[in-house]
Amino acid sequence: MRFLPRFLRRDRPRLRADGRLRSELWLDRDDAHRRIDKRLRRGTLDGARAEKLRQLVEHGHLRFTLDLDEAQTAAIDGAADALWRDRPADVAYACRGLPIPFAYGDGADRRPPYRIADLHTACDAALRLALDPTLFEWVELIFGAPAVAVRSFYFEWGSQELLHRDPMRVPVSRPHHLLTAWIALEDVTAESGPVTYIPGSHRWPFYQLTPSRMLVHRPHASPSAAWDAAQWQRVGVEPEVFTARRGEVLLWHHGLLHGGARPRDPERSRKSLVVHFSTRATMRRLRLRYQLPAADGTLSTAELTSDRLLELDGRCAFDSPLRVHGLPAAAQEPAPALLSRPALQHATML
Repeated sequence: MRFLPRFLRRDRPRLRADGRLRSELWLDRDDAHRRIDKRLRRGTLDGARAEKLRQLVEHGHLRFTLDLDEAQTAAIDGAADALWRDRPADVAYACRGLPIPFAYGDGADRRPPYRIADLHTACDAALRLALDPTLFEWVELIFGAPAVAVRSFYFEWGSQELLHRDPMRVPVSRPHHLLTAWIALEDVTAESGPVTYIPGSHRWPFYQLTPSRMLVHRPHASPSAAWDAAQWQRVGVEPEVFTARRGEVLLWHHGLLHGGARPRDPERSRKSLVVHFSTRATMRRLRLRYQLPAADGTLSTAELTSDRLLELDGRCAFDSPLRVHGLPAAAQEPAPALLSRPALQHATML
């Protein structure tokens, strides 16, 4: 349990009797639809938003579109190219294991299904997208509280991931305080290997490691993946696919089973940005594990933390622990800074 947040180490049940996560959030309560009706009557919610919130409560996801132009997506793609060219030590990428800083990685790893971790800390355009006001408005409407962007992942190709649930992989202090946004940076078709998901699976029980306890943040050691696969096969539903136009967003509940389809055309890109959100009141420090060089030159697992925030017009995202702690730039010249901050400021979580 070494890498679990302190909240998760407490000896308390985290699953309800029906196997779902214990949650005080309104959308997880049995009267969620009545709460939406009440807000409609009071005039604090319009009909269009109410319908999307009902979709989230009932099916575990909702969709909307951001005003995302080609210049912004081109800037994000250019930042990814620069990272592979300059290989800095304060940004990491991952293939199928833990992230490794670019400075210690291998250029041959730029192939499906790699992803860049926390690109928002190294690219203005990615940060503006992660902190998009429309995106934050939806997240905070759902949480009913101020939110923080915890992590981001840039995908150049489809993830090709098996169906899974985010609490098993995303280290937030309270696993039910977790929403994920998948944002299309280009038009995505079935040939690209789109996101797949099972509507309504957010209501299915979680795997129980011991009675009323779930295994979190151990995706490679957990039997939960097999448990979830058995559930959807038993129910007999087929995953749906999210083909999208540039700027379309799929925002999902922490319990939604989702993954990535295999691309019909392996050469087709599926550029996207994934952002994980939690509530600021519960998420005070980010703890992440990386593959980092040991004293003998080999790579080993290390945990780094960050309580530093990047802020834009009151909306916040965690800065990367790699940037907070700093690492040597390996046997090469330091990379030029990719992120200028005239409109940004550092803040520390109180």
